[in-house]
Amino acid sequence: MRIRFMLLFLLLPFNLGAGHEGIAVAIDLCSLDSLAFDTAIIRLEASLEVTPEFSLSMPLTLTAERYRGGVQSWETGLFLQYHPLSWDAFLSLSLMQVALLANHPYEEEPQVLFLNEMAIGWQFQIPPSLIVKPSVVIKDPNRVLTEEYEELQSLFTRFPMVRFALLVGWTFPVPSSKDSGQ
Repeated sequence: MRIRFMLLFLLLPFNLGAGHEGIAVAIDLCSLDSLAFDTAIIRLEASLEVTPEFSLSMPLTLTAERYRGGVQSWETGLFLQYHPLSWDAFLSLSLMQVALLANHPYEEEPQVLFLNEMAIGWQFQIPPSLIVKPSVVIKDPNRVLTEEYEELQSLFTRFPMVRFALLVGWTFPVPSSKDSGQ
């Protein structure tokens, strides 16, 4: 946990007015395979490029059984995406990630679970502003939160610990504070 806070602390000095930053919003097209299964997994993501090497992302994932009154898991968090040497390849690590379980069959109140995941992928930017990010998402890569993930796997008919994601979306430039002063 200390390492995560240290990484976040190290990112704070980066200047957000550097001129290369942008905001991206995307949806996971692999969510379409939920039409064929009893468990729907839908993922949206918003990200902010801080520097050419680092960006912060905030995904929102809904995992839900498709029958009425089924279990739902709403996941969100703050992720650090590292693009080594400003390449298009990236490594994404969760700095903090939580899930809210609703309609739990054995609990009356919603439960909060702390989670962890990482992703390895590649980012394609198609002019003018389309973004495509294929990646492999690995849940609990260091096997620290086994109880939480075992509970999630027991509640859903399909809860993959490793899955392919294909995020497709748009990027928007962030106006620089330097531009407004001119």
